[in-house]
Amino acid sequence: MTPLGALADGTVSGFLAAALMTSFEACFWRTMGIGGVVEWQVNLVMVSQLLHEKYNPEKRLREALGMHLVHGALFGALLGGIFSASSKLSASDYILAAVALSLFLWLLVPFLFRKSFEGRTGARFSRAGIGISLASHLVYGLALGVCLTALMG
Repeated sequence: MTPLGALADGTVSGFLAAALMTSFEACFWRTMGIGGVVEWQVNLVMVSQLLHEKYNPEKRLREALGMHLVHGALFGALLGGIFSASSKLSASDYILAAVALSLFLWLLVPFLFRKSFEGRTGARFSRAGIGISLASHLVYGLALGVCLTALMG
């Protein structure tokens, strides 16, 4: 597979996995509100910062969800690009690498950047939201690995 084809397959896989992740998170958003979905809060903060607006969890949710899908597609492209340099990968290699990437991303926001996000904006990450974030990252990683296996394997 060419590197460009691997990037395209990774992008599609990442987008599909992020769409599944977002659907999973929507169930919690309906019952817990924005406090139940850390990723959406983070993306709302980013959108607010980009638009030079004060953080408002009731505003710009569509834009934040769009950013969430773009991030998923970009990380899928990154993994697809990395995989293009490897040959003879098994389905379990794709899945394990995708889950590992997803768990790494999960560790970054709630733990490394939490104080920065909360301090600048007033957003608060609940324990339940962080747990839901872990589950949704597992959904993303598994879906990304399965999609990459189907497209690249």
